[in-house]
Amino acid sequence: MPITPGRDLLDDTQWNSWVDTSYMRIRDRRENQDIDGTGGVLLLGTDRRVGDAMVAGMMISMENSRTDAYGGEQQIDVNGFMVGPYMAYQLTPVWSLYANFNIGHFNQDQELSTLSGSGDVQRYALTLNAEGQYAVDEVYLRPKILLSYLHSNNEAYELEGAIEGQAIHLRLPEDSYNTGSLQPSLEISRQISFSNGSVFVPYAEVGISYAFERPDATELYLAGTDEPSRFSGMMRLGARTLVGESSMLDFNSSYQSIGTPGLDVWEAEVLFSHGF
Repeated sequence: MPITPGRDLLDDTQWNSWVDTSYMRIRDRRENQDIDGTGGVLLLGTDRRVGDAMVAGMMISMENSRTDAYGGEQQIDVNGFMVGPYMAYQLTPVWSLYANFNIGHFNQDQELSTLSGSGDVQRYALTLNAEGQYAVDEVYLRPKILLSYLHSNNEAYELEGAIEGQAIHLRLPEDSYNTGSLQPSLEISRQISFSNGSVFVPYAEVGISYAFERPDATELYLAGTDEPSRFSGMMRLGARTLVGESSMLDFNSSYQSIGTPGLDVWEAEVLFSHGF
């Protein structure tokens, strides 16, 4: 049972460094909306084993996202970073608990028709993940429970421009919101070993996500529409493999909006780690 994703398949080492990059694409046509979004995240981290059952480390993420709405009349670009500690603890031989807390600073640029402006955003994120592993003949079952919570505080800023030659100054007030989700899932994998010592582990994961907290519907959706469901399904396909004797590569792709008509959310991810 790996204590962290970066230590999967690898021999136990004192240190582990990893890089994780992901790309997400969103297409939202619910209730006659016209929203398209893309986002990329680059994560870097290093951790050290502390005792027999604990790992502690630090991570930093660099993030970029872009949202287009109303036929391109509104565009929002968000760029920034988050940094914070993480830890993992081996609860039992078959269960581990992972937690991280990050704080970050972002810049938000918005264009609305002929108006434009930018403001600062502070974010605070907490993630908890419990994961187990059970062997059934040659198949491994990994039940998981993922809890994610994010607080975002947007500072006040102005949109400025001109409409038909008339100067416009539109002040957007400071606001904040929270998002939280709970996602139980199950991963099924099978390890394939080759005579040269290499290992290949294809896997499939299915789960369901419940958004127990999110911004008010009036902030995200057009007035008069029904509130979207808080539940959505997820399916992920991927594989892990050893790279040399002390490195591991994990690549996967997922669809995260099963059962939500009008919404398509795709994500691709690559994780590379090295133990030393």
